[in-house]
Amino acid sequence: MFVSLLQGLSVLIAVIAVFLLALYLGKGDNEARTLTFATLVIANITLISANLSWEKDFIKTINTENRAFWLVSGVALFSLAAVLYVPFTRELFHFSMLHIDDLVIAFIAGIMSVLWLKLLKIWSR
Repeated sequence: MFVSLLQGLSVLIAVIAVFLLALYLGKGDNEARTLTFATLVIANITLISANLSWEKDFIKTINTENRAFWLVSGVALFSLAAVLYVPFTRELFHFSMLHIDDLVIAFIAGIMSVLWLKLLKIWSR
């Protein structure tokens, strides 16, 4: 339970940091919210992959046949792309279009928010 709380807290810190970074960089409210949402989606996918196995390393875990993981991840990424790049859905959520540098920020922050868990797994072996 404690590790789960730490996972949630680390994702929350990463998402808040991305939001504040976006505002600091002079991005508008919509772009900051969009970047924050993308970070949250990426962080959640990363959390799922991190919690698949405590015994195997990341590469072995991802390489195992796990249709549910790939289905959930694919649907989440497809939905994220639809919300970000289809004009109707983007306007529905009051998001802005993210550029490649914004997506890189979202991916790095999302992955970094869970990286400590991977290091904990390696250390606990």
